[in-house]
Amino acid sequence: MTTHGAASSRIGILFALPEEAAPFQRFLLRNPDLQKRVSVAVSGVGVKNSETAAKKLLEIPGKPFRLLIVCGFGGGLSPDVKPGSLMTANRVEYFGSYPLFQKSFQIEETLRDRLFRRFAFPDSQPRFEFCDFATTDHILISQSEKQSFFDQHSCPVVEMETAGAVSVAEEKGIPWIATRVITDAATEDLPLDFNALSDENGNPDRSKIIRAVLRKPTAIPGLVRLGGRSSVGAKQLSEFLVILCQTFSA
Repeated sequence: MTTHGAASSRIGILFALPEEAAPFQRFLLRNPDLQKRVSVAVSGVGVKNSETAAKKLLEIPGKPFRLLIVCGFGGGLSPDVKPGSLMTANRVEYFGSYPLFQKSFQIEETLRDRLFRRFAFPDSQPRFEFCDFATTDHILISQSEKQSFFDQHSCPVVEMETAGAVSVAEEKGIPWIATRVITDAATEDLPLDFNALSDENGNPDRSKIIRAVLRKPTAIPGLVRLGGRSSVGAKQLSEFLVILCQTFSA
């Protein structure tokens, strides 16, 4: 593990999507002191994009990085993981074909212990839980697909970027924290097949989504529900990130 004093280092924060990052970026604009200690990047969807963005972020000249936080939206695979839950990775497993530095990652015990101490009080907010994350190369759409994956791998949370980013942090000897706010439950089907509605870089293609909705208007209530959860979840994530930055830059 590479460590640096707070005065001589900063925290890198990597989101996948602009929608995930927006509330925290607005907070930084109002708080220039914290802004000096934090560098934020948006990677795009998938391990290849997150790996590339993490390399670019962590090689910004100037002060070295003491911590990388990888964050965004995630899906619940365990019935116990509800929408709106804040989940932090104890372990990250990559289930895909992209050639990463390694495919299994564990949070450093010192970081885990410090998070426990920071949020150990009954009235500590926001609340979060530790669990294992699964990074995949595609979105799990249906309830049956989520159930099958969970039965096979036992990871309560699924997402598409964490392993790519933390593999870079591991290579560079930079500690990392991965956290996700849950936007869809294990017991729900997503309203559209978002795997088929991405652009050539794997990111959501708005025009494809609009055409898909026109073909399937019954998807609208599910999209509205998902959009509402994402909006609330991004604010929850921002509040949690502020506390993390204050804790680990002190």
